[in-house]
Amino acid sequence: MDLKSSDLNQHISSQFNEELETLRTHVLKMAGLVERNLRTAISALESMDSSAISSLEQGEQQINAFELVVDREVMNIIALRQPAAADLRVVMAISKIVRDLERMGDEAHKVGRLAGEMASDPPPAAALNLSVSLGRQVADLVKRAVDSFVRLDADEANEVRTDDKAIDSDYEASVRAMVTFMIEDPRSIGRVVKLLWVFRSLERIGDHATNISEQLIYAVRGKDIRHDDVSETDMQNLVDE
Repeated sequence: MDLKSSDLNQHISSQFNEELETLRTHVLKMAGLVERNLRTAISALESMDSSAISSLEQGEQQINAFELVVDREVMNIIALRQPAAADLRVVMAISKIVRDLERMGDEAHKVGRLAGEMASDPPPAAALNLSVSLGRQVADLVKRAVDSFVRLDADEANEVRTDDKAIDSDYEASVRAMVTFMIEDPRSIGRVVKLLWVFRSLERIGDHATNISEQLIYAVRGKDIRHDDVSETDMQNLVDE
């Protein structure tokens, strides 16, 4: 049976309920900052705007602060409440989700910084359009991953995991297109190389969205799906060695 949002408020201790809700609220605020920074970075990329870096840096600082806050809250809950079963799964999943959110923030900041560096000497328009298109896909994937966490929706989380494969394919196609741009116009190599780093950051953000979805599925269903190619037998053989 899947865990529901209402299940998180069914504890004997009202204090425990409040601590879990505070933890969840802080994660959602952190996720909101990550989404905002990512969309700001994509907008800066589209308009080749170098003025967004200050806002991105402020957002990045807040994201990092939330990571520290959530880490402390997770440790306090484990030490003081000793959660078991589904509660423990949720707390442990959150402890990993915040890592992915923080890394998403890092990559979004990098995209914005690269956009600022390219502003005075933009890459070819067709190449830039490809990066903006991929950025929008990734931003939508991140939103869906966060929404699945809000609703504890394992089905939506699984769809995010599946759809990231399409982003990986688009990323690979875009990299091949960048190589073509550089071959056709060697003068664009410097600008296109920076755009390649943008593509790489966007692809990594998609991977982190997948990680969040996998942790949500673990919290809700108690099933670890991170490595489909690893069986229980494989793990037991390692333990028995």
